[in-house]
Amino acid sequence: MKRTMGYRAFTLWELLVVMAMLGVAGLLTAHLFKASMHAIETAPHVQEQQVKLDRMLSVLRRDVWGAERIQASADSVSLTEAGRTIQWKFDKRSTTRSIEGVASADEWMLPFELRASQDGPSLVLQAIGTQDTRRFTSQVLMTAEAK
Repeated sequence: MKRTMGYRAFTLWELLVVMAMLGVAGLLTAHLFKASMHAIETAPHVQEQQVKLDRMLSVLRRDVWGAERIQASADSVSLTEAGRTIQWKFDKRSTTRSIEGVASADEWMLPFELRASQDGPSLVLQAIGTQDTRRFTSQVLMTAEAK
């Protein structure tokens, strides 16, 4: 009785297909790793910009909240509060806050340009090139309007 042995192995085509699939998976993993590293590298810079913007908006909100008078043009805002004038100027990539009689000024570098307008007792800021609009309302002017 003659016994035949069946050889069981992978063919060359099967091995090539598996190698191609491993190559595609490797490329996808490399792109994912590169994108993750880019996000990790840029996250601190973006967070720093967001903190600066939040700080600037907080100071502006406080100034407008107590303002007795608001005068706004496209690139500057003049606020009168308790007999002193606070001037905000919006340039292409920076915002400056100065107080009458004080030598130093605060400056914030921004990644976008701001435009200001007045709407009754409110100051409206528009970020140029975006749909982002912020409204700051004066408590003093709101109370005066209500009377």
